[in-house]
Amino acid sequence: MPASRLFFLLALGVCACASSKPSAPEATDAVVSTRDASTFACVSDDLCPGARCDVASGRCVARSCEAQADCPDGTRCNVTLQVCEPAGDCRTGDACPEGETCVPESGLCQPFGKGPCAPCTVDAECGVPGDVCRVMTDGQYCAPKCAPEQGCATGFDCADGACVPSDGKCGPRAACAEIDCPPLEVCEPVRGRCVAACDPLMDTCPPPSRCRPELGGLCRQCLGDPDCLEGQRCETVRGLCVGCLSNNECESGRCDLARGRCVTCTADAECPSGHCDLGLGLCVDCIADGDCEQGVCLARDHRCVECRGRAQCAAGAVCDPMSNACVECAGDGDCLGGRFCDPTLGRCVECAADEHCGGGVCDSGMMTCIGCRADADCEGGRCEPTTSVCVVCLVDADCPEGRCHPVERTCVPCVEDAHCASGVCEGNACVSCRVDADCGDGASTCSAEHLCIGCSVDADCGAGLRCRDRVCIECVVDGDCPMDRFCGAQGQCAECTLDLHCAGGRCDVASGRCAPCLVDAHCPGSHCDPQSGCVECAVDAHCEGGRCLAADHRCVACVVDGDCPGGRCGADHVCHRCTGPLDCPNGQRCDRERDRCVDCVTNDHCAPGVCDPNSQTCVRCRVDADCGAQRCDVVNNRCVDCTNSAQCNGATPVCDPGGGQCVACANDNDCADGVCGINHTCVGCENDQDCPAQRPFCQALFQLCTQCRADGDCQNGQLCNEAIGRCVAPADICRANADCGVGRRCDVFQSRCYREDGVCDTDGDCRPNHTCNRLIRVCEGCGVIPLPFLVCPDGQLCFLNLCTPLN
Repeated sequence: MPASRLFFLLALGVCACASSKPSAPEATDAVVSTRDASTFACVSDDLCPGARCDVASGRCVARSCEAQADCPDGTRCNVTLQVCEPAGDCRTGDACPEGETCVPESGLCQPFGKGPCAPCTVDAECGVPGDVCRVMTDGQYCAPKCAPEQGCATGFDCADGACVPSDGKCGPRAACAEIDCPPLEVCEPVRGRCVAACDPLMDTCPPPSRCRPELGGLCRQCLGDPDCLEGQRCETVRGLCVGCLSNNECESGRCDLARGRCVTCTADAECPSGHCDLGLGLCVDCIADGDCEQGVCLARDHRCVECRGRAQCAAGAVCDPMSNACVECAGDGDCLGGRFCDPTLGRCVECAADEHCGGGVCDSGMMTCIGCRADADCEGGRCEPTTSVCVVCLVDADCPEGRCHPVERTCVPCVEDAHCASGVCEGNACVSCRVDADCGDGASTCSAEHLCIGCSVDADCGAGLRCRDRVCIECVVDGDCPMDRFCGAQGQCAECTLDLHCAGGRCDVASGRCAPCLVDAHCPGSHCDPQSGCVECAVDAHCEGGRCLAADHRCVACVVDGDCPGGRCGADHVCHRCTGPLDCPNGQRCDRERDRCVDCVTNDHCAPGVCDPNSQTCVRCRVDADCGAQRCDVVNNRCVDCTNSAQCNGATPVCDPGGGQCVACANDNDCADGVCGINHTCVGCENDQDCPAQRPFCQALFQLCTQCRADGDCQNGQLCNEAIGRCVAPADICRANADCGVGRRCDVFQSRCYREDGVCDTDGDCRPNHTCNRLIRVCEGCGVIPLPFLVCPDGQLCFLNLCTPLN
């Protein structure tokens, strides 16, 4: 900043705020030189560069101005202070301060980006291309561009392509033109009356507004477009940052002038769907559930979906929070019987990843556990492609010292005779002989162990043989033979021809075999089985309604599963509904004690979860102890943080029945003031529809429901106190203590009277943000008699009659 300009502003410091508005230009001329007249005194304007000479006092004083035309060459009009000040020629390199631009026509620095009704001298000062600097009845001001069919903000008309005030006078200067305010007050242009000026050092203005000394102490969010975020405009009459000031600033071609934002609709009839969200000004698919032919309306993005929670889904299904569709599962906790949730399909499967399969792997196509997908899944083995099972080998090359068995897929010494040097492969092992002829010398025999031997003792012969004269024979006595044979003359077990050949038995001459019995007559009270003797049964006909168990010759209920319609034959030869897990569908277990297929028998069958002994199904929990630090929702058998609001406190006093979590709110009824947002927190209103009948208007800037916006919203002679949005008696709206009468004071920030002594009958008798204790008729809140200090919680301090956190 040039030194001459800095000196000039410092010289103005004492006089610039002597009055909120000068009554005449001459009355507020600021002293430029205070040198004593005996050493210096001006006698003409020529001796006061950029100022004028007050001949009576001999002092140079600044010239008053309302526009650049009021100032001489070499000076500029400071429209904030309304005085002429030195100005360099920015065309010759004198830089403009931050927030100002050089006007080539005059060579002066001027603020840029001004909103409607901002003082100006050239179009370039007004910011948006197309905005103009228009001469009006009370001065020269910025006017946004417009088209007749687009319209302008409230109080403005589109004339000659620009939005101008309907009364021809512009903004604050017009509203306060005839008003002089007492000390410490300033004219508020929206209502055209004096209010208490804010203190810029303490700045008690409600955010996002700030105390503006440029306006004499008014609370304003902005003075011009540079004070607002990118893409916003400053509505300078009220000092608010808005999204638009005219239709031509919106891609949709529509500006909600009352709220200063671009919209696509203001009524349902303007939308193809028939639904306009008035709070957003956008056409949406739905606003309430009734707008959806099927399903429900998802509030956060206004579209019809199948579900918002479990309540909209059939029994056994849950609502997927990502797709808002009813699915079998949204997480592993929704699946029973040790199964897992496939999130892409929303259904319970045997596995969704390899770690779900113990020692195996998961088949991504069938979502079932298999042994292997490739050789890498088999430690030191091969993966059999047709069965997906790990095996030792697939081809002979996999067996360094043997052959690969074609069925068992294991390495063995041989599979066929050609693989053995002896020429004999028996039982996949190379042996000396299979029959005596394999021994070759005619003297040796092939033993049971497949060895070529002669004999000297019985041990040299095979099992059941005797060595006689170096020859292995079958028998020496009848006892060496099976019970149906006897020992013949050649040492071989022979067939019988007479009963005497059969010790203790009978000879079946037709077959030549000894038998314990031949006919049932030989077995009184039982039946004859020639092989086993007298037995309970020999054929099924011997068992009424049952089967004859051939191995034991006894009557049983069943021998094979076919004997049990719809069931299985157990090891006890009794018909059962099931005998093991393979008899049960869908991964169920067999409860052998109750003889039925169930989801579980013990808690070990449910991971995670427990087994409900009544229904024998896996559930996440039955009692709180099943959930660790959580609680059990016994209706849905799931572990949750809470099951009722009595278990919640502090900042989250409500239990959300859908999620089982403690939250600030579950529905709008949980919010004393406002609505319940999608994050289960109470938020202020977004549109008038969110507000109750007693406070029907939404103050969009602060998201608060108010009783009124303007005096026209009030009845019975009341006026709107816009600072607090309430209809009050005219006497309760104040600018200073004198407006409130004896014993009452004025809260200048909310323009409301209250009783000075702290006695009350209603909250209206108390200062703002305090309440009336009707039992003792005393106002309660910090800074109130008789308890001015002991009323704020720990960590807070009473500041400006409000409890304020220390940090």
